[in-house]
Amino acid sequence: MAACIIMEFTGMNAEQYEALMNQLRLRGVNSAYPNGVISNVVGFTRDNALVVNVLNTKQLFEDFLENRLTPALGAAGGLPQPRITTFDVYKSYAASPSGEG
Repeated sequence: MAACIIMEFTGMNAEQYEALMNQLRLRGVNSAYPNGVISNVVGFTRDNALVVNVLNTKQLFEDFLENRLTPALGAAGGLPQPRITTFDVYKSYAASPSGEG
């Protein structure tokens, strides 16, 4: 079952986020997105970075968290662990590329 993962990175700004993306090799043509990513959305509030991912399974995210994200947070300057909220996707909608549902 697909899972939605919301990560809130307290105190993270865009520069720190980009440093983390570089550590994770999630930049450029050969980006190393984890298997099973359906969607990824990132935004910033005044104080935090918010990342919303939908993956094929929660286990895929847990593997990414343990094997890639946690080590990358340390390598990117000791960034704190995010607050994580997960839930099983009950229903989703994605607009077609033409904008017609």
